[in-house]
This record gives sequence, C-alpha cells and structure tokens, in this order.
Amino acid sequence: MEYMTRCLKEGLRIHAVAPYVSRRLVHPMDIDGKIFPAGTVVSLGLWNIHHNPEVWEDPEVFDPDRFLPDNIQKKDHYAYVPFSAGPRNCIGQHFALHEQKVMIGRILQRYNLEVDTSHRAGRKDAGIMKATEGLWVFARHRH
Repeated sequence: MEYMTRCLKEGLRIHAVAPYVSRRLVHPMDIDGKIFPAGTVVSLGLWNIHHNPEVWEDPEVFDPDRFLPDNIQKKDHYAYVPFSAGPRNCIGQHFALHEQKVMIGRILQRYNLEVDTSHRAGRKDAGIMKATEGLWVFARHRH
C-alpha cells in the first residue's frame, strides 16, 4: 500500500486533476516587490510547479520514489500541491486518495492491465485535466 500511495502521488504530480487554482485577493499583496490590489485574481499553475526542473529532477519521468519519506521531506511544503494548500485546500483530498487506493487495489486484484499502445494518450487542458481521446487499456481477468 505504501508503494501504491507513492504511485498515486506521483501520478497526481505529473497529471494534476486541476491544472491551476485561483484566488481573489481580499487584501493587497506584495509579491516580489510588486503590489497587487485587493480584488485581483491570482492564478497558480499547479502543472508548472509539478513540472519545474528546479524543484523536481527529471520532472517528466514517472518516479514514485520521489515520495519516499526521506525524499519528500527535503522538498518545500508547496512543491507538491495537487489539492491546493493552506486554509482553502481541498476538503476531500484524504477521501479522494483513500478512494483511489481502494478502487485501484480492487481492480488490480481482479485484472492484469496493459496499455493499448495503438492509442496515444494526449492531455487536454481545461478546468480539470482530461485525456483527449480517453485512456485505453486491456483488462485481462486474473485466474
């Protein structure tokens, strides 16, 4: 289960469900010497954070070991934010991770999965991240 958790986290790093989050400033904010007035909408590109080579070595490579305790402990708290962060982060993030573990665990108990390489998985940016043509796999029942 620990390895599955690391795989899920790495999957969320590479393919964040929400590619960005936005907040409207209630008070003026100074960001690197530039003052943004109250009412300004500030957007944060989660995809950009999770693919920043200054933060993540080989950011396009799927490596669940990034989330080993010793490795993730060295990262800034805001380097990995698939559910946003701070007081307005996703209230359902723990439920979502547990739900994924249960569903994927049950699927993997019953089926061997193999990617259908005849269909390319493309990314479509929208309010939530989507696959352009879906994700095609072969599921063979385990005996």
